[in-house]
Amino acid sequence: MKGTNGQEWNELVKLTGAIFEVAQAKMAGHRRRETQLRARLAELEQPQAGYSDLSDLSDPASRAGADALWQHWINCRRTELNLELAQTLVQIDGARRVLAAAHGRHQATEEIARREDAALRLKRERQSEQYG
Repeated sequence: MKGTNGQEWNELVKLTGAIFEVAQAKMAGHRRRETQLRARLAELEQPQAGYSDLSDLSDPASRAGADALWQHWINCRRTELNLELAQTLVQIDGARRVLAAAHGRHQATEEIARREDAALRLKRERQSEQYG
């Protein structure tokens, strides 16, 4: 950005900062979703109240096949949640790369703006010494 002034660099710092914040928010959303999915999976592992062992054939619900149906539902739900978790982890991986790039751009822009500001200050000091 040859020929730019400090204000333009400061505006670019604000822009890269905003992009970085958006990337952070997206990552946080993906992380929240991951936490929710892992919690739901953990709930499926908890013993269910009133759920009897499939080997207990003296229980009327077992004889009617309710336990087998319930276990089938749990297995299907676990599969669905694991698939969604896998998709979320892929999204997190992509978001991590976007976040790292946004962070790098923001840091680089801040550093360039800082150097540009220092160079402008030095230039003004030299001019004031010449004419002062």
